[in-house]
Amino acid sequence: MTQADYRKDQANNHKEWFFTAFGSNEIEQLRNIGIECQADHQYFKNEILDIFGCIQNRKLKKLDHLYQKFIERYIELIPTFLVHQIDRVMLENDAYYAAWFFNRHCFFMELEREREKSLLTNKSKLFLWSPVIDIHSPKECEMYENKIFSSYEILLEHAVIHWEQPRRGCRCALLVLNEDNANKRIESGQYTIWKS
Repeated sequence: MTQADYRKDQANNHKEWFFTAFGSNEIEQLRNIGIECQADHQYFKNEILDIFGCIQNRKLKKLDHLYQKFIERYIELIPTFLVHQIDRVMLENDAYYAAWFFNRHCFFMELEREREKSLLTNKSKLFLWSPVIDIHSPKECEMYENKIFSSYEILLEHAVIHWEQPRRGCRCALLVLNEDNANKRIESGQYTIWKS
């Protein structure tokens, strides 16, 4: 599936959910607080990211019957093996905790997309594990700062372990680098190759 097909699929799923979950009066209430179905917006990337933005909306939180529908949809979008680990109170009240789930989603989507591309083109890419490091970051994220993985299998092994349980404050991302760019950054000392 191409990235364009993925976005189109995500947009269609989101639109279907939005117009099924809410009646016309509810859609009007949402519109009045600045929430609309963003599926047709040019910058729409994936549904979980859009839903995350909505559950952070303070005005929506005051309309509990509508807010709970967004929370339920967010939970539906999380992989089933993680659902039993969700602390709903933290999901509703802690932005760093809620962000972990969509960061995880984006991390694995990027990894899978690049794996599929490399199978088609026979070109391998280098992966930069890019955590946000600040006072909210878990210690487990720090060891991956500015580390480049050249092996998909080793990266996948580490990613599965890292993302198997929710970690408040984890905002790790995965970036794909071409070899020239990666080598320049390695030579300058900005990045290092992961040694297992």
